[in-house]
Amino acid sequence: MTQQIIQTYLTTFNKRFKSGISREHAYRAGLEGLIREVVPGVEVTNEPANVTDCGNPDFVVTRQGVWPPTLTCRNRQCALS
Repeated sequence: MTQQIIQTYLTTFNKRFKSGISREHAYRAGLEGLIREVVPGVEVTNEPANVTDCGNPDFVVTRQGVWPPTLTCRNRQCALS
């Protein structure tokens, strides 16, 4: 089941990427859905407000009010530093 969910996400991701017109926000709904499906019991917040003192991540993932995981979407063709 999880493998099918991930495969569906990757297929959709690649279709959007290959279109050449998708920007960062085009991928967020799919990633949020993937996280919710694969990790039950979490809350995913897209564009959280004021959660860090050094800028805000794209997503905060919380479980029972605890939110250590933060996610930021990046262009996969760019080098990460």
